[in-house]
Amino acid sequence: MPTLVAIMLTGMRMSIQAELDTFFAHLRQQAQLVHEVSEQAFSQARAKLSLTAIPRLNDWLIARAERDQFVPRWRGLRLVAADASTLRFGLRASHVKRAALADQILFGLFLPGPDLMLAASLHSVHERGERQFLFEHLDRLSPGDLLLLDRGYPCRWLVAVLNQRAIKFCMRVDNDSGFACVRDFMRSSANERIVMLRAPDKQDAIDYECPRKPQCCVPRYRRTLIQIPIELIRKDCARFSTLLS
Repeated sequence: MPTLVAIMLTGMRMSIQAELDTFFAHLRQQAQLVHEVSEQAFSQARAKLSLTAIPRLNDWLIARAERDQFVPRWRGLRLVAADASTLRFGLRASHVKRAALADQILFGLFLPGPDLMLAASLHSVHERGERQFLFEHLDRLSPGDLLLLDRGYPCRWLVAVLNQRAIKFCMRVDNDSGFACVRDFMRSSANERIVMLRAPDKQDAIDYECPRKPQCCVPRYRRTLIQIPIELIRKDCARFSTLLS
C-alpha cells in the first residue's frame, strides 16, 4: 500500500503503464524501464485504497510543513488562494451505461508560499459553481488565514458568510461582475473608501445561513475588495498590491 500511494503522488502525467515502469526503474536506480507491476494490478490495488487516505496524508504534510515553518506568513496571516479549473479527462470505452463526463471541475485551496494544496475536490460541470465549492471548504480556513479570491467570486451572500465566520479575505472585483458601490469607487479618484454592500437576498440568506444585513468592506487598489484590518495594508502596501496580481 505505501508503494501504491507513492506512485499516485508522483503526478502520473504519462500512461499508467509507463508511469509504473518508470517508477520501479527509479526505485532500482537504473535508466532502463522495469515492468514489475501491470496496469490491471495497479487498478485492483487502487480500488482497495480508502477514499480518505490521500486527504489525510495531505493534512499530515500540511501540519508537518507548518511545524517546520515552511509556510510563510504575510503580516502574521497565512495566504490561501481559492480557484477552480475545468479538466478534460480521456475516457475509455466502457460497458457502464452512464459513464463519467469527460469535463470535470477541480476546485482547490492553495498555499502560494510553499506551493501546497490545503484541500481539493472534483465536481461535475453541472454543479452550482465556484462559490458553492468554496462554501463547502470554508471549514478548512481559520481566523489566521487571508483568503485570496479572483474573478468569479464576488457576491453579497459570500461576503456575508465570510464576515460571519471572521474569515479575512481579499477579493478581486471588476466592472462587469462586481458591486455597484465598488464600481462607483473605481470611477472616482479616491485610493480608499469604506463601502456598504447591500444585504444578501432572502433565499441566499436562508440557504447559506448568513445574516441578511448590509456588509461593510474596503475597496482598494482599484480592483480589490478587502476585509482585513486596514492598518496591515498601510504598513505593507507594496507587498499587498502583488497578492492578486
